[in-house]
Amino acid sequence: MLPGAEADALLEASSHGVGPIEELLARRLGGEPLAWIVGWVRFCDARVRVDPGVFVPRPQTEALARRAVALLPTDGIAVDLCAGSGAVAVVLATARPRATVIATDVDPAAVACARRNGVEALMGDLDEPLPPALRRSVDVVTAVVPYVPTEELHLLPRDVLAYEPRRALDGGPRGTVVLERAARAATRWLRPGGSVLLELGGEQADELSATMADAGLSAIRVHRDEEGRDRAIEARRPDPPSEGRASRADGSGTRVRTVSDREERVARNEATSREINEGLEQAHEGAPSDRYLRMVCECGLATCDRMIAITTPEYERVRSDPRWFAVLREHVVPDVEVMLEEYDRFVIVVKREGTPAEVAEMEDPRS
Repeated sequence: MLPGAEADALLEASSHGVGPIEELLARRLGGEPLAWIVGWVRFCDARVRVDPGVFVPRPQTEALARRAVALLPTDGIAVDLCAGSGAVAVVLATARPRATVIATDVDPAAVACARRNGVEALMGDLDEPLPPALRRSVDVVTAVVPYVPTEELHLLPRDVLAYEPRRALDGGPRGTVVLERAARAATRWLRPGGSVLLELGGEQADELSATMADAGLSAIRVHRDEEGRDRAIEARRPDPPSEGRASRADGSGTRVRTVSDREERVARNEATSREINEGLEQAHEGAPSDRYLRMVCECGLATCDRMIAITTPEYERVRSDPRWFAVLREHVVPDVEVMLEEYDRFVIVVKREGTPAEVAEMEDPRS
């Protein structure tokens, strides 16, 4: 922030009762972060609260936040590890109000600050506090972990070393200790096709690329700033290999795909989606009745990873009968499923009895 802007921020804070301007100036001249003094920082056009003792969001992180927004579907799920004040989560939730955004941090002060910023923040180390129901259903994982090499901490500005928490800075030898843990953690939560974004610096990209590849991630790319410095690394969890399919010709000569063991597979996928949705229901317990929650499409197709936006009353309606399933309209198979109720975002269907064997002989429009 330019000196003139800093002066304006201090004057505004003083006028709002934070303290006498002389006291605020003395604190700033002593090296205390401006964000701690005035109580906020501007991040991607959002005003983010920053409490004393909490890591101050950096301007270079804005590019990572914007990239995460671009990767997050309208009704997707995002997880922000080492969230600090929750700045990245705030940007994601603001840009994607229908998405589910969950943040974690090991520092109680940071978690409290993030919650004051309206973020759903959980306390714990990296992904440890995340609800198990989110496994393999997250669209985007972001993390701004400590990545300054221990051996280079002395090179940081004096004010940073004097005031900001060391555990938010110290990344261990080469600065990659927590980065590598975050990369491996992401693989436990990303859905096929989901992405992870980690902020980094220095010469860490090559080492992290190898870690990500070993963890099974692909499409690894490094994001650089305008001066050519490495700022973030992105990777994707690959889609699963397509299941073996046989084909036959029907009476009209049209090639129709068949899927082996479909009945068992659909039942398994439906059971998995039910388990995920029960966990999501617990995570959203107490939410306002008009707030959109997230649930997994229950079509049962192995390749479907779509989410449905649903209110609490709608969700309770779906769960009022164990034979009912919430399915995206385009995933309905008319000859196999009966539509009971229609909403603008999904439909409630019931499976026709005796149809699994017939389904195995049909072309599946959802494939």
